[in-house]
Amino acid sequence: MYINRKGFSLFEVVIAMMVFAIIAVSVFGVIDVAMSATNELQSSQRVNRQVSGFIELCRQTFASLPQQAAIRSGPVEENAPNGQEIVFNNAPLIFSWGGSALNYGSATIGVRAQEDGNFSLAISRSDFVPPDDGGPGVISVDDTTLEPDEQGRYWLVLIPDLQWVQWRFFDPGIDDWADFWVRGPRPRIVELQFLLPGDTVPIRAVFPVSIATRPAVTR
Repeated sequence: MYINRKGFSLFEVVIAMMVFAIIAVSVFGVIDVAMSATNELQSSQRVNRQVSGFIELCRQTFASLPQQAAIRSGPVEENAPNGQEIVFNNAPLIFSWGGSALNYGSATIGVRAQEDGNFSLAISRSDFVPPDDGGPGVISVDDTTLEPDEQGRYWLVLIPDLQWVQWRFFDPGIDDWADFWVRGPRPRIVELQFLLPGDTVPIRAVFPVSIATRPAVTR
């Protein structure tokens, strides 16, 4: 009895391999797109958490300032044009974490320029580095890659890579917003606006400020 044992021809093998390659490329393309979308979603969620956390932190801070606390904000020439800083004095409990719950110096929220042309919102405290006697600080110079600014202050970035940032303060004396707050009692309302990368409409947050019944002491 004759049995035909004819196998696949070389042409058929090549065609099969081409079909398999096309399917494999399509599958890997779908996986790559899905992974990229997942990474972008995770990055967006991380940024949203940072933004929401910072806004809530500011809301609680401005609403619960102690009576003796003072707020000052002026331009910072070396960080122009967006070199605004808000300095809090006589408010030992604000922005406190880590091993040091109290800060008897100043706490500053600053708009810092990045090398890529963007900006970041960062915080600096007078106890961010160990004191001269070598005691512990909230952030140790040996434990970070932070570099001091022109005034020797160390900054912890809270929200990086912002395209535009602006603080404003409502001045009831002129019934309008002011870019800086350098004298007088605490402002009643503080506004923060910033633009995230890829967005066209800035995020705006307004923070009511607790009213001081007695004049704040500055130092």
